Amino acid sequence: MYRRIIALAALPLLLAALITSCSEGNPDVGSVVTLAKTGYQNSVFESADKKCQHCHYDLHNTWQNSMHAQSWSDPIFQTLYQGFLTHLMQNKIGVSGPTGTITVATAQKMAGVCLTCHAPAAVYSKDFNIVIEQAAAGDTGANLAPGYNPKAAATVVAPANVNDGSRYKATYQIGHENNLEGISCAFCHSIEKVRMTHQGDSYTLAGAIKTAPAIGNVIYPAGYTLYFSPDSGSAHMNAFFQITGPEIHGDYANTRGSKLGGDGRYLIKGIPLTDEAAGKIHAAGGPYYGPYGIYGRHNDSSTDQTDRNALVDPAYSAPDNHFEDQGKAVCLACHQRSAKVLDPQTGASRFMELCTTWSVTDDNLYQSPLSGSPTASPKCQKCHMEKRKGLPVNEWYSRGKLPDMSDAPAAMIDNANNGVFHSHQFEGGTAPGKIKAGFSSELSATINGSSLDVYTSFLNKTAHMLPGAHPMRRMLTMVRAKDANGVSLPLSGARITTDYEDVNYTYTGPDSAGEVNLNLPARGGRPPYRFPGFVDVPNGPAGSQWFSKGSNKNLIVEDGASDRFVRIYGRQTIDAATGAVKPGFQSNSAVDTRLQPNERESFDVSFDASAAAMPVTVEYRVYYMKKGASGAFPIDPSTGFLDGAANSANKMAIMEVASHSATVQ
Repeated sequence: MYRRIIALAALPLLLAALITSCSEGNPDVGSVVTLAKTGYQNSVFESADKKCQHCHYDLHNTWQNSMHAQSWSDPIFQTLYQGFLTHLMQNKIGVSGPTGTITVATAQKMAGVCLTCHAPAAVYSKDFNIVIEQAAAGDTGANLAPGYNPKAAATVVAPANVNDGSRYKATYQIGHENNLEGISCAFCHSIEKVRMTHQGDSYTLAGAIKTAPAIGNVIYPAGYTLYFSPDSGSAHMNAFFQITGPEIHGDYANTRGSKLGGDGRYLIKGIPLTDEAAGKIHAAGGPYYGPYGIYGRHNDSSTDQTDRNALVDPAYSAPDNHFEDQGKAVCLACHQRSAKVLDPQTGASRFMELCTTWSVTDDNLYQSPLSGSPTASPKCQKCHMEKRKGLPVNEWYSRGKLPDMSDAPAAMIDNANNGVFHSHQFEGGTAPGKIKAGFSSELSATINGSSLDVYTSFLNKTAHMLPGAHPMRRMLTMVRAKDANGVSLPLSGARITTDYEDVNYTYTGPDSAGEVNLNLPARGGRPPYRFPGFVDVPNGPAGSQWFSKGSNKNLIVEDGASDRFVRIYGRQTIDAATGAVKPGFQSNSAVDTRLQPNERESFDVSFDASAAAMPVTVEYRVYYMKKGASGAFPIDPSTGFLDGAANSANKMAIMEVASHSATVQ
């Protein structure tokens, strides 16, 4: 990642010295030098575990527990990925369209789309082996999620194909261990430029954009130029967002100049490739781009012939870059995505937005209307890369000691002297503390004659939608009332009021070096953002909600509950033909009930207290559902709230993140 600030003199003995040093501190490290090669079982990126951590231990220690590090190996992702492969083999092979038919070879190519975000180093290194073929009678799946082992091949066997009746199986594996590290240090810090981020930017396509993967009508042919707009819903931006992953160039050593061979959202730096037969030896390594400048200009082996200074982008400057002032750019390269199918809600003129982050964070990627200043805007890193106590760089295997930093950038020196660094854990929807900091909730209750009148509120304090962009997430709020005998009071009705207000987001994470404190003005009660699928709930009567179990399975609907009041928030990707909630790869539309930035939903809820034995107890609870798209929320009959035992036993990943109680006479 950052340039190693270490004086190592004996270059001919360097490799041996590094291996010895590593072995003394960590016998599992092994060789730290990776020869830059492409193809199965090769990589053009260094290892976070075997290289980066030894000079950036504190940074690595946060990253290794992050979802970025687990982006490929995560059992939830692998469950969905294996479901995607099953869907391809069962339903897509044999389908014909205006520009072709999905063959086995086409399906193998389509199977790589998830890797562009979840294993981008493997994509760029061309290190993904997948074989789809007809299954024999006795073939069964192997290495399946949730017990998936990323170091072994996995085999998925699908039911009979709906088009030709054949049973297909897919066997897949990433071959090089460096590429199994998900979204790693070396990969992110090798991003030299993010495409389509500034007014005036354009992008000329290497391949056509079609209405459906492989076989759809061509909307924009190869050679067509797309133009930037701050509006993510514009035709060109919406189409650009269905491109994923890194650009693939004809010459890995000259990515700025060689012909674009595959479209991508960002440009990777030049990486000369090793060719032993030609006597060309090039190790993976820098230059690396970061918020303080460019690092990794030196070789770690005397046999490495790479001129790393020649690979540096002369236009890159700090702090005006995509890691500092322009910090949203790198994140949105994955976290703003269109699916590769047209959304019927748009009149089939736009692709379905799968991850909606750009359009609901700022009206413009950099010149934020929240502040007018890109430096002060709520870029992702402000909240998700908070400062922690530790060292941004340390001597090789002297984890508490700084190396010579006499020529390091001033900002890095300041952080080192103050004993702070920016966390690379990227806390979000898997961190309870982070979730709790992202909202506020309130409860009050009074008895008015025979009515128990309850007030609740739920306020989004983040700079993005709540819950976030991932269509799997849900948040659920529930109100129940019981009298002194434990009898539930009947629900009489409810009314909703929505408003937008200034918020102050604060968060203090583990080993914090200071509170994250971000003021987010509501911009004078600005109207809400609009995008396909957004459900605008008007002020007035509101019903209790639950997950449907009919043909539109797991969709958030009003359920007519008699003894509780529930509201559910999430971005639901659906099959428009049936209305059923489906994974993104089976969806073409969306229904979005999330809270927008600065949005508060307040409810006046009434319960019938005419027969209640006093006092009455009201409880209001808020839940975060990591796998909420499943619609699974077990109820404990004794409490009427979440059944914790069932939640734990079935690994539903539901967290109670707020609880309020009020007792009234």
